[in-house]
Amino acid sequence: MELALIIVGGLVLMTGIAGIFDYLGKRKASLNTAALERIEALEREIAILKSASADDEGRIGKLESDIGFVSRLIEDGKR
Repeated sequence: MELALIIVGGLVLMTGIAGIFDYLGKRKASLNTAALERIEALEREIAILKSASADDEGRIGKLESDIGFVSRLIEDGKR
């Protein structure tokens, strides 16, 4: 009789543990989809910012070269 109780208790315990882990796994999966959507949105925003930054760097480089040219013209005009 004790052996039967031990076996049944073990089966109930294993079923309970499996149910708990199944619940936790499904809960984690549902959280991951929301997090993945947010991560994708942030990646899109970062790509937009990188593009804008590259454009700004190009404009700044052009301005620096223009300013250098103008300052050389001013230097040559003072001589």
